[in-house]
Amino acid sequence: MVFAKQDKDEEATADLAKILEQNPGKRGPIMQHLKEMTNQLVQKKTTGFTMLHDALLQYFINCAPGSPEHAEFL
Repeated sequence: MVFAKQDKDEEATADLAKILEQNPGKRGPIMQHLKEMTNQLVQKKTTGFTMLHDALLQYFINCAPGSPEHAEFL
């Protein structure tokens, strides 16, 4: 999971859409890192974990249709 560092008054979130909304300038590195981490787990055949399924779903939902990251993911 990706967790965003928050101010003291804000609650930490694991929702990728919120993280990307709060850090639009870091979208590329965040998405790249998440793709690499999930790919490593898939390559190791550790696909039975709910956390991995959630990370893959959040990555896919937040990929812009028609973008290079979307095409590469598929």
